[in-house]
This record gives sequence, structure tokens and C-alpha cells, in this order.
Amino acid sequence: MNTRCTLLFVAAVTCSLVMFGAIALADNPGFVIYSPGRPGASFTPNGVEDAGEWTLPAGFLPTAVADYGSGNPLSATVKAFHKADGIYLLFVVTDATNNNNDAVQIRFDILHNHGAAVDADDWGVEIRRNGQALWGAANTDPATWVPMAAGTNGVSSTGTGWTAEVHVPTGPPSNLSIGNKPVGIHLMLYDADAAFGANSAKYTQWPQPPAASPDDLLDSTPDQWGNYVFDPATTFPNVAVTGVRNVWDGPENYYHASYTQVNPFEVQVKNPGGTAVPDAANVRLNLYLAARGIGEPWHRLDAESVLNGDCSAATWTSAVLGKSDVCSGSTSLEDISAKTINDVVSNTAKYTIKFGMPMTRVGGQSITVAGGFHDWIDVMEWDTTNDQDDYFKEVVVNGTTYRRQHQCMKAEAIAPNDPNTSDNVKQINMDFVTLSEKSKKAFFVSLGWAGFGKYDANKGKNMYLQVETKNLDPRDGWAYPLIGVERVGINRYVAKLTGRRSLPVEADITAPAADRLGRTLKENLIVPPTAGGRTPNAVIPSGAQPVYVRVQAGSTLWIANYDFSEQDRQSVDLDGEKRLLPPNGPEGLALTYLEKLLKEAGDKYRILLAPKERVGALVGSFDNFGTAFLIGGGVQVRVPEGARYLALGINDLFGLYGDNTGTGFRVKVLQRPENQSARRASGSFFASLLPEAMAEETVKLSMTPLSEVMPVICVHGYEPIGEKRSVGGQDLELYRYLGNVCWAVLDVYPQDRPERPEEGDAYESEVPGPSCRPAKTDRYLFSSLFLVGGLFAVRRQIRRRKKKSGE
Repeated sequence: MNTRCTLLFVAAVTCSLVMFGAIALADNPGFVIYSPGRPGASFTPNGVEDAGEWTLPAGFLPTAVADYGSGNPLSATVKAFHKADGIYLLFVVTDATNNNNDAVQIRFDILHNHGAAVDADDWGVEIRRNGQALWGAANTDPATWVPMAAGTNGVSSTGTGWTAEVHVPTGPPSNLSIGNKPVGIHLMLYDADAAFGANSAKYTQWPQPPAASPDDLLDSTPDQWGNYVFDPATTFPNVAVTGVRNVWDGPENYYHASYTQVNPFEVQVKNPGGTAVPDAANVRLNLYLAARGIGEPWHRLDAESVLNGDCSAATWTSAVLGKSDVCSGSTSLEDISAKTINDVVSNTAKYTIKFGMPMTRVGGQSITVAGGFHDWIDVMEWDTTNDQDDYFKEVVVNGTTYRRQHQCMKAEAIAPNDPNTSDNVKQINMDFVTLSEKSKKAFFVSLGWAGFGKYDANKGKNMYLQVETKNLDPRDGWAYPLIGVERVGINRYVAKLTGRRSLPVEADITAPAADRLGRTLKENLIVPPTAGGRTPNAVIPSGAQPVYVRVQAGSTLWIANYDFSEQDRQSVDLDGEKRLLPPNGPEGLALTYLEKLLKEAGDKYRILLAPKERVGALVGSFDNFGTAFLIGGGVQVRVPEGARYLALGINDLFGLYGDNTGTGFRVKVLQRPENQSARRASGSFFASLLPEAMAEETVKLSMTPLSEVMPVICVHGYEPIGEKRSVGGQDLELYRYLGNVCWAVLDVYPQDRPERPEEGDAYESEVPGPSCRPAKTDRYLFSSLFLVGGLFAVRRQIRRRKKKSGE
């Protein structure tokens, strides 16, 4: 599929998507059986069109098999569908003269290689009117075929005709496979009562024989057969990439690279399932980085062995970059550290990012994405080498500042047979920032020539910019001009590029008064790493009480974790001093061995503060952790009726809070104005460039990710493609979309914000006396002791192994 995005600059900018797609049709054009995938269809092989069994989706009409004027009176209609276990066909034949040897004969070109002769791997099926059903290799005499497997066929006959149902399974013995290529098919209706005479009087063939030789039998010439086409939309899993991020230090750094810590990259993948083949197999995920900016080239990020394997492979497996952008012959391009920083920032260097300590694939290669899956998948861990460090810091080249620690990230899912590849790539160029009220802060972006298809370095070429916003209004006091480019309209600019150097552009963002976002309940609240170990359901108390904030039932809260400054680094270490577990940000850790233990415990035992969330995560509750929800980097949530306090804590196992160390997480709690809701974007296609809304409605809570409601400013880049279209009698220029850079405002703080952390509110129970513990305390206590002991044993084993191996 070729996707082309063009833009018409009129009063507003719109984006029209034009898709060009083609299906390879039959070698004998016009003879196609379109088969929809029906994963839930039932099949009773009785030769009868049972109610609902053959009800096909709209647009899938029966295929007509008829005589073409050669004398055979037989005709039929054919219906088709398929499931993961094979293809299903229904033949309704008009033949009023009942003869037990009347037959339908089908030949399949399994690989549909369009050969002039039938191959040994092709398959044949014969269904007779008396119910006998045979199959075998299509290049052998049907008299040698063997009976079909039980339950795969059925026949019924009346005075006017007869009906046959047949199921050809995938795999042996036919070796049929449901893939992205059609299966060649040839049909013949045999009339045993016309056994003497010309071939055309014995058989009704589909496809039609050539007019010059109507007596020809086409069953041995696959290059004249038709196509059995698997409808892509109902057949194959639609794998989509919905997010990509770096989780080394919380959401404010999702789209940054660290040169001092390991960068763990995750990709959010979605497969809705519901197709004939619900699971997507052999899926791989590729990652690409580019310094934050519009039009800059992408560079492949991967382990060297994987890159070299791709380079030496016969088939290139990426739609993002061409092979020459990654490979030099069968070897991957040099690492970024082999290039000069001047060439890197001027976009003249071609390279990969392949060295690291470690550069490790932890998933994403040849994985299966099950139907109904929508979650984050760990793909890669990368710690920059000493030689790479300077390329991922803020650098000054020829007097221009480049903030190279801010990286654009792009993820690509390569999924065989995916019918919709337009959503297989996700690009995120968003930085989360904090701003002081009524003060201006400059953000830098580099515009590069490399994104232009027909750029002439000698003449240069204009890049057009559009500023687009979400959840902010200039009437509130927001301002966001671009400096270094020429303004040509409301929120529209033009940048004149020359040569091969990047053009620095400054985005000056001025925030309104802090109270425009709502009433601040807590400005600088620290949730310590031990918070949450002493709650009413903690039968093995350890650590500290949760941090409480008094709230109003029915109000809407904005709860955000944020950096006090760019040097502010927050983390929690669940076992102290990095003895076993790495420090984690507010989203928590994905720990396979721990998750396995918790899964084995099932729902019987309450051993985690927030049982359904990642360990180490920042979590909250409105019922003192009777139930819990994930806060992570931030969430907007409505306070349920009857709630008086928001409780904040770190998700850990009861009894194991005592050894937690780290800074804890800095939190701001804002009560939103009653009339404050997410304001729609100022542009026409903004929603397609930011994460889609995924509000979770539960019985008690209405939650929305903070990225959906926070103020966002994006700068989009376009280039003229030298073509025009007439709209309303006017010739309008067409533009190609090049990319974007976005800033999401996580916090607007007052200028007199105290640096000293605030205290939580004192919790006052409505019921005098000690809090009630859950029922069946002995079961909680026993299970907690058992699993805690098991976790200590796991930790000891790992430490012993490390000591033994000299780590």
C-alpha cells in the first residue's frame, strides 16, 4: 500500500489521505472467488444450507459457475468463507437428472505459482452426488484419490439439483495455508448423463476455456485458473503500534535518551483479534531515533548482530528506512560514535546506533501478538558507550545549541499478512515540560533538509510550519510564537533552508497564571519509597503510612508526577541500594519472575498494595487502599461519592517496605475547575498525532491519562510538492507532511513555589478505634509469609549465582 498525505492551505489546513491498493487477480481475469474470514461460523457437513451457516457479510456474493454456450446445461452457485482451520465451500448445482456419478471436481494451486502444469504440491477434491468424497494430489489420476476425512463434507440431492458442502483444512494432507497470497482454483461440474460427446458437453468449467478452443480442459494448466482470495480485512490480525517510549525515569523522560543510565524502550502494540486468524505470529518490532526536530533523518537502533542479520537477509524487512540507510552490503553502517558531531547535527552523516553497554534485544523479535492484546512490550535496553555519550548531550556547534538528549522515537511493527499497514508505525516527538506562571521559556528545534524529497542544497527549499494546540486558549494567557522563521498567517510560518546545515528555530512558550489550570491542593508533595506499607489491610506492617490529601467528593483531580527542575531525578529502589532490582520510575517495574509468583497466588491472597499494578509504581486510592488505581506519571480522575481522602503510596509486597530506598516521587494534586474539560484541538488532524483517548470507566472511578487533558503545543512541518489541485475554482498548492515536534505542559507552577516539600494531610477515620482488618486474616497472613519467604529465597539464589560467577 502506498500512502500519500497532501495538504491544501486555504483558510485552514486539512489533510486528505489517498490510499492506493491492488490485489493480484486471476491469470484468467475476472474469475475470482472472494472469501471472507468468519472465525465464529459453525459448519455441519450435511449438504444443507442451514440457517445462518452460509450468511456471508455484505458484499460477498455467490460466484456463478455457468455454461458459456458450449452445450452443457449444468450451472451452479458457489459460496465461500474461511476460518483459521481451512476454507469452506458450498455448491448448489442445477441438474434435474439424478445420477450417482454426477460430480463437482476442484483443483487447488496451493502456492499459486501460475505454472503451465500441475505440481505435486497441488491438491484436488471430488464430491459425487451419491455422497462419496475423495481427495489427493492434483497431478495424479482422481481414480487414485482416497476418501476425505470424516466431518469435512456432505451432500443432499433433490429432483432439481444437488448441494455439496466441503471443508479443506489447513495443513496436511493438502498443505493449504491461509496467507496474503490467493490460492489458485479450478472448478468443474460433471454431468454423468452427458458422458458421450464433446468435452464441453461433459463439463462446465470455471474459469471459461479460451474461445479459440472451447473443448480444452483447463484442469491441468494452473496458469489459466482463477483465484480464491482471502479478504484481508476479515482474515488477518490488524497489528497496530499505539505508543513507544523510554521508561528509564518516568513519563517526563519518555521521549528523552539518557547517557548515564540504561534506556529501556517499550512499544505499545494492539491486535483486536476477531479475525479468521486472531493471533499475529512472527511479528517483530524495530526502533528508530532522530534528534528532536522536523525533517531530520531516522537512524536504526538495534543490536549489531540483529542489524547484520537484516543486512545479509535476502528480503528487507522495514518500511521506514531503505536498506542503504542501514546497511553497507551485508554489514550494518557504522555506529554514531564513528561520525563527527558537526556532521551529525548538520544531518550529513549516515549511521546506525548499534553499540551499547548493553545493547540487548529483550523482546520484539519473532513474537506472537494474541488476539485482544493491547499492552506494552519490552523491546530493547541500551546504555550508551563512553564514545557515544557526547552525541546524546546538549552540545554547541558553531554557536548553535542542540539538545540531543531529546530524541524523537519511532516504532515499527512488521507483521506478515497485516491488511492495514497504515497503523504499523508510531512516531512520538513529545516532551513533557514544567513552566513557571507568566514567564517565557524558550524551546529549540532544528529544521533539517534531509526530510525533503527533492531538496537542492544549492538553491534551498522552503519548509512550511503550522502551530497546533490542544487544551489551551490564548485568552487564558498562553502565547507560543516561533522565532527564526517568517510568519505567513495565523499560526503558520515559512522557514527558508539553504545548504546542508540545520536551521535552528526557537519556540517561546509563555504560560498563564497557575490557577488557570485549577486550584492547587498540593504543589510539592513527596511520596516516600516506604509509603503504603502500613494500611488497614497490611497484616505484616512495614514501612510508613500512605500519604493523604483531603479531597472533595465529586471533584475532578489532576495528579501529576513531575520534575522540580531538569536536574531533578526521582526513583524508588524496592530492595535497597540496587542489590537485585534496578531503581524504577513512577510506572513501576515489569518483573517476570515476580509476576509469575503473584499469578500463581491468584486472587485468593492480597499480598500487594495494588494487586493489578506493577510493583514499584506510584498508586492511589480513595478508600484507604481497599481498592487501588495506577497514577504512574499522571492521571485525571473523578473523586467518587463518599470519598474524603486521596491516599498515595508505592506498590510493594506487604512486609517488604522496610528496605525500600530512593527519593520517592514528587506529586502535584490539582482540583480542576468544574467547567474545565479537554478542549478540542485547534487543527483538523491533531488527534491522529497524539495518543488516542483511553478513558477507563469503572464502577467507582472515571480516569483519563494526563496526556489527554494537559495543554499541548505542536509544530508541524510540510513541504510543497510542486503540484496543484483545483478546489472551488481555485488552484491550490499541495503540501507533503514531514513530521512534528510537541511539548506537553505537565505543570504550571507559581513563581513563589517553595522548594521544601509539603506535608500530607492528617488522616481522620470516621470510625473511632482501630481500623477493621479484612476477613480471614489467617489466610492473608499465611499467604503473605509464604510468598515473602519465597521472594527472599529467590533473591538469595540470584545473589549466590552472581557471587559464584564473579559478578
